[in-house]
Amino acid sequence: MLILRGQDRHQMQFYTLEDRIAPDNPVRFVDAFVDKIELQTKLTLLMPNICLISLLTA
Repeated sequence: MLILRGQDRHQMQFYTLEDRIAPDNPVRFVDAFVDKIELQTKLTLLMPNICLISLLTA
């Protein structure tokens, strides 16, 4: 009789999200794009009113 063996369900497995995303997945482009944007630009896009006030009071 043929017995199929898989991974032990009780053994912990460690992996990152990077390992689970395919190399040609479009989310990698978005991740690289966001990494290149400067912090001030990110904050301005997320919270334009708060960033404008912080620039005026600085």
